Amino acid sequence: MREERSKRQEKRYLLVFLLMGFFGFSQTKGVVKDSITGQPIPYVSVWVENETIGTTAEENGEFIINTDDKNKNLVFSVLGYERKVVKVSDAVSVLLSPSALELGEITITNKKEKKQVEIGKTKSVIQEAFDNGPRMDAKFFPYQKEYARTKWIQKVTILTDSKVEDAT
Repeated sequence: MREERSKRQEKRYLLVFLLMGFFGFSQTKGVVKDSITGQPIPYVSVWVENETIGTTAEENGEFIINTDDKNKNLVFSVLGYERKVVKVSDAVSVLLSPSALELGEITITNKKEKKQVEIGKTKSVIQEAFDNGPRMDAKFFPYQKEYARTKWIQKVTILTDSKVEDAT
């Protein structure tokens, strides 16, 4: 009697083990092709809708995804083709339609370069003046229309010469 019960348990364990393998490895296989040419489309992203199960099609367009639930949807997406949603039961051969991408307006501008301009170049002459009183020399720079085209002024430097330390 004990042997008979032991054999029944072994059969049950074997049956459970086989069924676990069957349910644990349920997969859906298929191929993704171009709807116009019939050629396979490589590297298509395939995933189960609203889940984290996904894969990528091989170079020959074939894919294997770990789901066999016929009520779920598979989403197929790749650049240059319209995204398609298909029932798992209909995913043996999936045809994707090419889609043209229309880009918005593109504006091309010249490279922005930093430009330094010295206005009113002066001669490099050392002059000595012997005066008894204070003196102020200045140079007038008339406004020119080309200054208006300067959108950004990085730096303005005013040079002074004084015998007083830290004079500005």
